[in-house]
Parts: sequence; structure tokens; C-alpha cells
Amino acid sequence: MTATLSPSIRMMRIANSSSAEAEAVSDDFTTQMDVAPFGLDADPTDCPDRDRLYAEFAPLVRRLIRQYGQNADMREDLAGEIYCRFCSLIDVFDPARGVPLRPYIVRQLTHATYTYARQQWRIKEKEATWETEGAYVEQKFAFDPTADWLANLAHNHALSLLPAAIAKLPVRQRDVVIRRYFEELSFEEIACILAVQPTTARSLLRHGLNNLRKAIGSADCF
Repeated sequence: MTATLSPSIRMMRIANSSSAEAEAVSDDFTTQMDVAPFGLDADPTDCPDRDRLYAEFAPLVRRLIRQYGQNADMREDLAGEIYCRFCSLIDVFDPARGVPLRPYIVRQLTHATYTYARQQWRIKEKEATWETEGAYVEQKFAFDPTADWLANLAHNHALSLLPAAIAKLPVRQRDVVIRRYFEELSFEEIACILAVQPTTARSLLRHGLNNLRKAIGSADCF
């Protein structure tokens, strides 16, 4: 079972390959166009004659669009671009050089289309890279630090109020808070020092912390 390549992978393989595929298309249509009904006395630089000549290359144009147009936008661009390249080739064509018109157009138009398509693929690749990098930068700097700043300010303000709030606690609550958080004693050690039960020490700490929250919360932060 043959694996189906995604359009992006196929696009990159063609873009990074040589122009051998374009050469094959050119050689194929050069053979087909060796004999054509366009009159020898026609002037290809004349608009009606040029458009009639362009109509003869419709199979080649359709094949180039189908081959290099990876999406609807690209195919639409190629349709206009191929016609412009065709007109440019007609304008610079010099019959005095002895090169047959049709093989000249087939080969030059095929390579011009391939070159244009490859340029567009590279542009798309760069745009995709820029979009990825831009999304990363946007995501990186999208974080709003305001909330963290406010939290840090509130925390620092609470710390500045803490000594005065601890000093206003009842004596036993203040002793438990200081010995628990500043001296890092266990409840059993605190209970032994204060001659109380460990459960009493826990209760004193709980009441002390509640009083500290009330004292700091009631203070004006700003």
C-alpha cells in the first residue's frame, strides 16, 4: 500500500530537489509542440496572435498549475504568473537566433514556473517560521505580572505590621506564636515550658493566629 504524502511534505521535497521534474515536463511538451497550427507568418508580439498562441499551450499551463499549485490560492497565482511569464518570453523572443518558437516557450515557461513556485514555497516556509517564533514570543511575554506585584506588596506590608500585631497579643498566645514560629519548638516542648497540655498549646496558637489575621486585615494596606 503506497503511503500518501501530505501537501507540505510534497511541497518541501519538490522545493529542495533539482529541476529534473521541470526538465521532464519541458521535454514532453517540446515534443508535442514541434508541429503546431500556428501560422509561420503570424506575429507572436501582436496581441490577438499572442493570445491565440497562448491558447495552444493550454495543456501545458494546466499541467504546470496542477503540478506546482499546492492550494487554491497558489493555483490562482500561478494562472496569472504563467501568462505574464509567457508574454515576457514572447517580447524578448528573437527569431534571428534560429531557435524554434514553440520549443523555446515550452522550455523557458516550464523553468520560469518552477522557479516562481519554488520561491513561493520558500517564502511560505519563512513565514511559517516567523509565525512560530512570533507565537513563542507572544506567549513568553503575554504573562501579566501585575497580580504578582500586588501580592508581593501586600505580603511585604503584612510583614511590616506583624511585629506590632504580635506585641498586642495576649501573653500566652504571644509566647506560643514566638516559640512555635521563631524558635521552631514542637507543641510538646512549648507545653512543657508553659506548664500546659499540648492540646492547650495548639488552642493558644490557633487563637493567636486568628487575632493576628484580624489585626493585619483591619489595618490600612495603602
